[in-house]
Amino acid sequence: MSDKKRSFQDKASAELARFKQKYIDPSRRSLRLTLRGRAMMIRALLTYRSRRISLWPDRFLFVRIIGNDLEPRHETGQSRRNVEFILKNEAQFPDCKKVWVVNRIMDSSERAKIIELLDSHGQEYHEIPFDLAEYGKVEYDFDRLPEGGILASSKLLTFEERNIVKLEISARRRKVNYLMNNNGARNFAHKNISADFKWIMPWDGNCYLTPDAFEAIRQRVRRRSHLPYVIVPMARIEDNTALLDPGYTAKAKEEPQVIFRVDAKEEFNTEIPYGRRPKVDLLWRLGVPGRWDKFPTDPWDFPRPPLAEEAGLYQSAGWVARLDSGRPDLEVGKGSSARRALGRDEAILRAVEKADQAWVETMLSQRRGSLLFYDRQAIREAAGDEPLASAIRSHADQAMQRGPYSVMDKTGIAPSGDKHDYFSPAPYWWGTNDSKSTSHVMKDGMRIPGSGLFESGSEQYDRSNLQRLFDDTLALALGWGVAGDVRYAQRAAELVRTWFLRPETRMNPHLRYAQAIGGEARDRAFGIIEFRDVYLLLDAVALVVESGHLSETEIQDLKSWFTAFASWLDNFAGAQAIFRHRSNHSVYFDLQRFAIAHFLRDYRTLARTRLIARSRIYDQVAENGSLPAELSRANPKHYLLFTVQAWTTLARMLSIIGDDLWTFSTADGRNLFGVLDWALRHCMDGNHAEEIDLARLQPILADLRDRYDCSSYGRDIDHPAALSFQSTTGIAPFWRLRRR
Repeated sequence: MSDKKRSFQDKASAELARFKQKYIDPSRRSLRLTLRGRAMMIRALLTYRSRRISLWPDRFLFVRIIGNDLEPRHETGQSRRNVEFILKNEAQFPDCKKVWVVNRIMDSSERAKIIELLDSHGQEYHEIPFDLAEYGKVEYDFDRLPEGGILASSKLLTFEERNIVKLEISARRRKVNYLMNNNGARNFAHKNISADFKWIMPWDGNCYLTPDAFEAIRQRVRRRSHLPYVIVPMARIEDNTALLDPGYTAKAKEEPQVIFRVDAKEEFNTEIPYGRRPKVDLLWRLGVPGRWDKFPTDPWDFPRPPLAEEAGLYQSAGWVARLDSGRPDLEVGKGSSARRALGRDEAILRAVEKADQAWVETMLSQRRGSLLFYDRQAIREAAGDEPLASAIRSHADQAMQRGPYSVMDKTGIAPSGDKHDYFSPAPYWWGTNDSKSTSHVMKDGMRIPGSGLFESGSEQYDRSNLQRLFDDTLALALGWGVAGDVRYAQRAAELVRTWFLRPETRMNPHLRYAQAIGGEARDRAFGIIEFRDVYLLLDAVALVVESGHLSETEIQDLKSWFTAFASWLDNFAGAQAIFRHRSNHSVYFDLQRFAIAHFLRDYRTLARTRLIARSRIYDQVAENGSLPAELSRANPKHYLLFTVQAWTTLARMLSIIGDDLWTFSTADGRNLFGVLDWALRHCMDGNHAEEIDLARLQPILADLRDRYDCSSYGRDIDHPAALSFQSTTGIAPFWRLRRR
């Protein structure tokens, strides 16, 4: 928690304590006022009597808000079943009108059943609809996290699992607010449907009143109607049928519901999401004492608020039942409160992820074609650009003369002894022999023999063949797309079969022995980056599938391979360490994980990458737009541009699910534009010894010109750009065919 937040919270707590000391006598559990408290009440009474509202009859508008079922906190359909129980069993009350609010029900089937139920009972209701398109535009919120980049950082692992879930929810606060909308719906009930009623009861949809409970509220309110707020204690019910006993009463000690006089000044804070005490915030402002005063405040919570102008102007009355959630194990008994909190948090996260996945699925369903990086129309039009078409055909013709490739081709073998395991050396780790042992030291920028692409000695390993697989499969697929020559598509399909599908030649779906140090597996996974161009391969696969040269069985087998590979990426400890690395390794991890998720239609991973990409901007980008982790390398300009390509490729991919990483900016102004701008200016600065091919700046400049104001860039940045670059640059072959 920041010092500023801590100070604010301490002040709010101290203010509440002083208020209670002044106005509330702590010698009794029931509310007993001090002399100052009595004076405050007298002033409220006199003010009330001088106003016209004192002449209004004490009529109640009972508004119940029906929200989403949250599994596993609730059973599926529990909200509807509780509504049905209320409609069948709750009595009609004098001077009371009942209304319902159908509040952003995401499940269209469940929403329809609820609407049908209300209609069949002749109920008046208002709907606040769930709009998936509107939801999809809601941004994440990193401001309340301990650090903006913590969700993509190794620091997250220092938190307990239950707090990690809370942090995940906090980053999705605005999404939770939209989807749950509990305080928004309460305020809607209070402000929008309250005409001609003196008292508004904006309560949860699972609230149930017995005739005696309502009458107790009504009589109490009539006697003390000068107080604008009524606090109604709540009791959790295990068995709803118990409420049908005419003499039933319950010990109401749970967080209460609130009744508002129509002219009450306070309302619910819509910034506070469900699960983070959205109702308690109002109780704190009103100075209502209770066990919530002892609730701990986490660093990601909103600070406790100061007292409101109308603090203390409340009374307690009657009680209300909270109907069964379908999970009796979470309602009562020892430890039930903690279990409810855990179940609720899990349910919130699951609900938001479900909504995110629905958004992603909708966006993908609206797309034409299945290419992720390249633009199908641009590929078609390339046939009319003879220099470009000729270059593509030339690359495809060369690919026809090579391969197919397999992990079985290497002359060496992985430490596992299984030749199907991918194997490559850590390029910068050199062995040092002494009289006692053999150790290894890192010499950044100095490659060990055989670790460079296509060089002599690289035949011991798989790295060169893997890159040939990526480059040649893509060249052949683009060749088919431009020239329509089926030989290209047939050859591309053969490359895919040999590397991934044939039992005798297929690669095992993991990279545990990639970039092994000294030929030994050490549970490190920096070699994942050697698979970074898988997004190009999968676009090639999409073109080959379009050509009809991969069968349905082969496509499913390929999906099975990538499903296993994705599982390894998500579960192997070394791979997850790379996911949390503060460098280009983690951005390229996201890039390939997103491409695989797109191929597999893994909507959850596609949606989550939106969040992680933003978190990485907090974690890896300096305020001036530089990338400190890359500038610390032996070849900083190369790694800077290499990483910038990963960022722009990821942003381009994310756009297919309606995301705009290009314009995202952190609270302190870090963004993708700043990264591209700083990279260009830094690489044009001649005060560095490292020399690079300035043509590598052209794809970056093209992205800047497509999306930002580039009037400040001079002509000297324009350099002739190659149609295709070496794979070590991170620039995709024939990059001008990429999607805008």
